[in-house]
Parts: sequence; C-alpha cells; structure tokens
Amino acid sequence: MGSNDLQAPWHEAIDGLFPAAVACAVAQSLVPGDRLFPEEAAAATGFAPTRLAEFQLGRACARRALARLGMLPQAIAVGARREPCWPAGIVGSISHAGGMAVAAVAHRRSFAALGLDIEAAAALEPGLIDTVCRPEEARRLRSGSADAAAGALLVFSAKEAVYKALWPLLGRFIDFQEVAILLHADGVGFSVQAHGSNCPVPLAAALQGRIRHLAGLVATAVWIEAAAGQPASADS
Repeated sequence: MGSNDLQAPWHEAIDGLFPAAVACAVAQSLVPGDRLFPEEAAAATGFAPTRLAEFQLGRACARRALARLGMLPQAIAVGARREPCWPAGIVGSISHAGGMAVAAVAHRRSFAALGLDIEAAAALEPGLIDTVCRPEEARRLRSGSADAAAGALLVFSAKEAVYKALWPLLGRFIDFQEVAILLHADGVGFSVQAHGSNCPVPLAAALQGRIRHLAGLVATAVWIEAAAGQPASADS
C-alpha cells in the first residue's frame, strides 16, 4: 500500500473535523521541494533527529494547507511557547503523531481560533487519568460503560487542541484542570467548560469540538467562529 493510499482516508477524516472554510492537509513524508525556511531552520537548531523530522513534516504539511487557501509557500516562524506563527490574517494549528503530520488553517475573518491534535496511543496510562482529568471528568469516565483509559485519551487530546486554539487569543498557559471536556453521546462532538481565571467562560463556551478515529489514531479539533470570538479578550 502506497503513501497516498494511507493518506486518503486521513485527508477525508481531517477535512471532516472542521467546517468547510477550514483548509486541512495530511502528510506522512516529505516530497521534493519541501524544505525549511532559514528562520525555521534556526529555530530547529539542536533538535534531536526525531524531533527535527516531525518539525520538518509539520511545516511542510502546514504549507500544503496554506496552498489550499491560495497562499504561496512561506516561513511559519516559531513563537515564544514553540507555537507556529501564522501569516497575517491566518489562524491555524499543526499536530503530529505516529509518523504523520496534520495541519488546519483558515482566514481570520472567518475563524477566531483553530486547534488540532492527533494522538497515536490507544489509551491513556491509567496513572495519568487524574492528572489530565478534572475530578468530575474522571468520575464520568470511570462510571461509564466504555474503557476509562480510552476515554481519558480523548479528553487529553481535546485539551491539547483547546490549548492550541486559545494560546494565540490569551497568551496564557491553560492547565489540564482549568478546562473540562464534555464528550457528546454521539461520540463525534464535545464541548468545553472553563474552570479558573486563565480561561474566560464565554471563550470556552464558544469552542466547538469534534473527534475522529482512524487506523489506531485519534484526532480532535476545536474552533471558534470569528463572530463568537470577537467579544472575548485576555482580560475578559
């Protein structure tokens, strides 16, 4: 089975995570012409080989997503918290796991924030459930019929996506205990509740979330539509 055969279902799955105006890309390998821009290469100085390969694939994937918006290849710099710095007027997110990279981008006029995460594990280590989950989340998972550790992985991934979406808006670190993930009964969507001062309640409520499973990986996505994100600020 070739690389394109493997990627096709993931393209469909990742595209299906977001509204139609979000451009997504999936990559399992570099192609001729994929390269780091000088500022990206400088930011990757000292990376271990595995981390460098992830970084290169993630940036290549992001440029493929930007191309779907009609944008020319350009550098995606690295911010103070190692977050990608998108071109003016663009919001986006990158994730990688299991030798695969995914990226999602959109115009800021349509979306205030995007967050995307993929995880390769089938379940979270049971000892980490109480670190990742708030007490009420852990109780719900342990009282349900499904495997609590598998459900906790979804919560972990969703919180990673939430952090990626909100960091550009807030410029603050959001701890696992500062948001709660409410997994919908349909197994496809989730909503977010804020707990604590670092995550404004209206902003968390504006987040919309979806989940996809494929080939041993789980993907989670969140977004805030531009109109919903306008009233909120880091001081709200």
